[in-house]
Amino acid sequence: MYYLYSSNIANVLKIGSMIPGSGRLIVASFLMKRQALRNMMDNLQVIKAISQKASKKGAKLIVLPVYGIFLPASLIGLDKTKLVPYLEFIPNPKTISWNPCDNPGRFLDVDVQIFLSCLAKNNSIYVVANYGDLQPCQTDPNCPSSGHLQFNTKIVYDNRGTFIAKYHKFNLYYEFHFDTPKQADITTFQTPFGTFGVFTCFDVLFHEPTIELIEKQGVRNIVFPTAWIDKFPFFISVQFHSAFAIGSGINFLSSNLHLPSYKFHGSGIYTPNGAAKYYYNVRTDEGRLLVADIPILEKFSKTQKTSAVTTTYKTVSASNDQSQFRVRISCDQFNMVRINNRFGNVSVCHNTLCCSLSYQMTSDDKEFTFGAFDGLHRFYYVQICTYLKCRDSNHKSCGLFTNTSTTYFKDIEIGGNFPGTYIYPEILLSKDGELTLSTFQKWQHNHNVLVLNGTSEFPLLSVSLFSRVYKLLSRRQALRNMMDNLQVIKAISQKASKKGAKLIVLPVYGIFLPASLIGLDKTKLVPYLEFIPNPKTISWNPCDNPGRFLDVDVQIFLSCLAKNNSIYVVANYGDLQPCQTDPNCPSSGHLQFNTNIVYDNRGTFIAKYHKFNLYYEFHFDTPKQADITTFQTPFGTFGVFTCFDVLFHEPTIELIEKQGVRNIVFPTAWIDKFPFFISVQFHSAFAIGSGINFLSSNLHLPSYKFHGSGIYTPNGAAKYYYNVRTDEGRLLVADIPILEKFSKTQKTSAVTTTYKTVSASNDQSQFRVRISRDQFNMVRINNRFGNVSVCHNTLCCSLSYQMTSDDKEFAFGAFDGLHRFYYVQICTYLKCRDSNHKSCGLFTNTSTTYFKDIEIGGNFPGTYIYPEILLSKDGELTLSTFQKWQHNHNVLVLNGTSEFPLLSVSLFSRVYSKDRATDISNQRMVKVSVYEHNVTLPPIVKNVVTRLEALRNMMINLEAIKARTEEASKQGAKLIVLPEYGFFGPAPLVGLDKTKLVPYLEFIPNPKTVSWNPCDNPGRFPDVDVQIFLSCLAKNNSIYVVANYGDLQPCQNDPNCPSSGHLQFNTNIVYDNRGTFIAKYQKFNLFYEFHFDTPTLAEIITFQTPFGTFGVFTCFDILFHDPAIELIEKGVRNIVFPTAWMDEFPFFFSVQFHSAFAIGSGINFLASNLHLPSYEFHGSGIYTPNGAAKYYYDVQTNEGRLLVADIPVLEKFSKTQKTSTIKTTNKTVSVTDYQSQFSVPLFHDYFNIVQVNNRLGSTSVCHNKLCCSLSYQITGNDERFVFGAFDGLHTYAGRYYLQICALLKCRDSNHESCGLFTNTSTTYFKDIAIEGNFSGAYIFPEILFSKDGELTLSTFQKWQHNQNVLVLNGTSEFPLLSASLFSRVYSKDTEPGISTTGILKTGISSADDLNHKKI
Repeated sequence: MYYLYSSNIANVLKIGSMIPGSGRLIVASFLMKRQALRNMMDNLQVIKAISQKASKKGAKLIVLPVYGIFLPASLIGLDKTKLVPYLEFIPNPKTISWNPCDNPGRFLDVDVQIFLSCLAKNNSIYVVANYGDLQPCQTDPNCPSSGHLQFNTKIVYDNRGTFIAKYHKFNLYYEFHFDTPKQADITTFQTPFGTFGVFTCFDVLFHEPTIELIEKQGVRNIVFPTAWIDKFPFFISVQFHSAFAIGSGINFLSSNLHLPSYKFHGSGIYTPNGAAKYYYNVRTDEGRLLVADIPILEKFSKTQKTSAVTTTYKTVSASNDQSQFRVRISCDQFNMVRINNRFGNVSVCHNTLCCSLSYQMTSDDKEFTFGAFDGLHRFYYVQICTYLKCRDSNHKSCGLFTNTSTTYFKDIEIGGNFPGTYIYPEILLSKDGELTLSTFQKWQHNHNVLVLNGTSEFPLLSVSLFSRVYKLLSRRQALRNMMDNLQVIKAISQKASKKGAKLIVLPVYGIFLPASLIGLDKTKLVPYLEFIPNPKTISWNPCDNPGRFLDVDVQIFLSCLAKNNSIYVVANYGDLQPCQTDPNCPSSGHLQFNTNIVYDNRGTFIAKYHKFNLYYEFHFDTPKQADITTFQTPFGTFGVFTCFDVLFHEPTIELIEKQGVRNIVFPTAWIDKFPFFISVQFHSAFAIGSGINFLSSNLHLPSYKFHGSGIYTPNGAAKYYYNVRTDEGRLLVADIPILEKFSKTQKTSAVTTTYKTVSASNDQSQFRVRISRDQFNMVRINNRFGNVSVCHNTLCCSLSYQMTSDDKEFAFGAFDGLHRFYYVQICTYLKCRDSNHKSCGLFTNTSTTYFKDIEIGGNFPGTYIYPEILLSKDGELTLSTFQKWQHNHNVLVLNGTSEFPLLSVSLFSRVYSKDRATDISNQRMVKVSVYEHNVTLPPIVKNVVTRLEALRNMMINLEAIKARTEEASKQGAKLIVLPEYGFFGPAPLVGLDKTKLVPYLEFIPNPKTVSWNPCDNPGRFPDVDVQIFLSCLAKNNSIYVVANYGDLQPCQNDPNCPSSGHLQFNTNIVYDNRGTFIAKYQKFNLFYEFHFDTPTLAEIITFQTPFGTFGVFTCFDILFHDPAIELIEKGVRNIVFPTAWMDEFPFFFSVQFHSAFAIGSGINFLASNLHLPSYEFHGSGIYTPNGAAKYYYDVQTNEGRLLVADIPVLEKFSKTQKTSTIKTTNKTVSVTDYQSQFSVPLFHDYFNIVQVNNRLGSTSVCHNKLCCSLSYQITGNDERFVFGAFDGLHTYAGRYYLQICALLKCRDSNHESCGLFTNTSTTYFKDIAIEGNFSGAYIFPEILFSKDGELTLSTFQKWQHNQNVLVLNGTSEFPLLSASLFSRVYSKDTEPGISTTGILKTGISSADDLNHKKI
């Protein structure tokens, strides 16, 4: 006889007196041990009474729930530090024999253990309890600063009180207050009535320790303390635990907490034949003692589970079944079919799983479906066949919770082709609206088949076969896939060793293909990865000790490869790192990194490097910082980095410059980009320019442009391989010099240069051309010998040359600026494909021209300058031997004649200090949220409402906001932004003038002078209900809250104070994640908001968070220098932006303009708008410097939306990063030159416009001092597009100076339709370039598409914005509506004498007009 206690802690611990940390017991520091014991003793006394009762009923063993001695830590605010007084040191019973009741003084502070031991002894009962273990760890190099680790721990006492077993929970579930043990304990204990295994709660879903106990240890009795939260339809506690016992053929004693308000409930004593007894009560707070007899089970025999039940799968094709659909159940997309008949057979498949069902209903019911799922559920693999009742006839209701059914079933048979061993039969019935288990007397389960013989006991809710595939089949398949490559690598490594090589470097993705090529997203990649330990803290030779870690097959293979061939092996692989203790850990519970690993010639694992600069590798995570990784060999110190890293200061230059490393191993998956990024060309130049040995191993996939490997030295290539014609890889073996620590003086030689300036006006051949997305200034080389110079921005390049034959297809150029987001300076002398200027920089591999005595130089300010030389040998790209060349920092000289005909010679410099951190792939990320709220407007009234009525009206919105904030917090968001006027709506819409608005407002103190947490100190100020609500919202959800409200400020001491005695301001308020009021901003630039006052000056308001500094402003502020640009110029790179924004075509669509503002300013911009489509308020988004992380734009429905997304944590912005690197000299185009030029009003300003008539071409247009140019190619229909310019003061609904270059679609063929709203387009564009000679520094790139008649933003992956230039590389994602460069010239807003020629003046005629403008 056994006992379970479903503990009702909520009844025992009274609010304010007994619940640890509640009410008056909440203190700033953690509770002392004595107070913690008092709190726990109340629960222990209840447990004592229940244990005595169980013993009297004859129970031999009692199981207590997880957190049964103190509440779940997260519920009562116990973080890791505050939990410590509740814990005790728990010794190891395997090494220490101890009876705490008999020997209480053996250890200090073990009161709870003494209590439990005496409980067991005094009642002659085995006690299984859950508690917390405080283990000292000072001797462990990874020990935290606290000096201890703390574990969620199961402890077992025999019926004499002896401590006999301890188990540390291995699979934690968001339990950041506990540590994860290094490995899963396989814990058992012996009793006179059988062997018992121990694990806890979330463990039940994993192979270790759960299946390890059952499968390898043969344990058939499990004690299972749990704190289980129900999740319909597969994870109802009693349902799943009963199914687990039946499917595993074991006794399963599950003791749960009973806290129904938190969804903790459901305990049971389960056997292989079903529930002996269970308790499931969601209606009351009463716990329950369960006592039942269970069979004493011998060691499990797999043959016991076999019977004669079989099934035949009848295939039903989806095309013939009109009712098939997909629906999300428990976060997974199931394939489903609707059950339309009272009896029949049906099948459904998902991925590799096919499920079949035969059934008979006793009455008609159209709300049942049958479905299949085969895939990863979050981060563990499940296969499910399920027959379940939907909540109603809507497909989307399938899988939603329901507890009512009136339909009995008869003779059900459900089966599936499950490949796994562990399949659990879940049956859930409805009895008078209560969830009920089956007695299992009429059911028969045989592995992959579940059969009901006869009629179900009660109406059916669901019947499922739930299978866990612990070791993913895809892992085995992944190993098979990788083994093909590993065997090739093995043969090549053996060959290298025989040739005397001491070290071999393998390419990036050499063990499995680049994930994006084979459709491996982040989840699908997991089976290919392994946990890779840290060699700095763990000494390990995988070949000698293969069993130390699980599932490390690849690492063992590589280690043995190194050992057996006495060779150092540098490989690239994937690291799967658990991160459960990290609050930023994703829901998968792990991070995965692109990783280089190094084994010495004995097979010892000696180095690991996580790639820091990822290149569109969304399947990998970015480490928090760049590792500076080196390893020692008898032949020198080597540094390690990977592929895209080579272009960045960290870790690359850090290794070379500060560590003095002169040998680099470089696994790469390099894709060629002509003319500067051909693999062998750039890597050789990098070695020469850095004065290092550089061992570059690339993939060989010519069809994907992966090719080119080499062994490079400071004197050029020792050996390289570049083959684009065949699929043959190549082993390269060469001798390289053993280099000592690098001395800069070693790089100096006697080469100097004199720069001869050539003015552009005197050189008729100067032109501009786009090379590798950058605009170069170029001069054509027309003579066989001579000197020439060219400049771009601050870089001036000079060339002296002599050709051996005439060739008019060479040009010399300069570029100084940002290439995407990193700064380069380039002097280049290259062969154009033909005589057309535009062909310069396009790929060519043929040349017949030899050169003699070249000298190329530039006034580079940077230290790192790489000499690139590319030759053509019989149409093949070829490197120079570098014997005739001499490189001295900023000068490259050829002495004599080139070995082969020349393709290009360049000096390529990286200026790391000028990089712009707009690529988020190497940023630390934080999850944030914005809420577009469908505000409920208060009723329009004639008189002023009372404060109570105003609060009632606002509370409707506040409750909706509360629900969304809780949802955001559950999704991991650290901050939420709420919209402007989100509590009571825009005042003019509901007739709230200045007086009527007063009851809705509150006095808001100044957080700079008043320290206040409204939730903790609600009585400090009167009538601050809304502020208290928001503060508690922030505190209770541990989230920063940014809200917009109204501030009522007394002003009696001000001589200008109005008769009301107060001023009222449109105000943003910010609370930190503890509820403290930390920031207030009063909107400065009001938009016809006569119900608010304008502050005397624009405040520059920021607030600090652990994830960066944030600035605050509101809506119309965005168009003005103060405070918006003032904040950005002060270095703020994160903006929170409550808004009530109304769209205006073609430049002021909310999502369009806000995204452009983020990109153009290089910031994160969190815009939260109202959702009132009937009033044109809509469009919110989370925007980054690379475009929209997530946005919502819906004009069709009244549904608001919560947006949650990760954004990069951006450091302080450097002003130099904002300097334009592209300047343009636009030629003024007169109206007489273009017959198609005309003038048309766009956004109430008259633009000069030219028609875009051709499928490809270029055009220009000017207005006042602004000249705009466009080059383009159209791939779609002949819809009408125009290109226009405007330079002037915009005076409609505001007064601000604009400069705009715009490509946009007209509504129809009429000139006057250009600028009128349209949301349809079928025209794709290709290779657009828009440029203008803007006078302002702030230029915002606006792009708007049409997708099925909906306005859509660009992902911005194909676009490049560099100050006054906007470029599309390739074809637009969707048909284009408009692409513009929008500039604000703040200095001219109030400039006298501004010409307003071409500006359409208008006025506001009525209040109704305001309903169509921005607020």
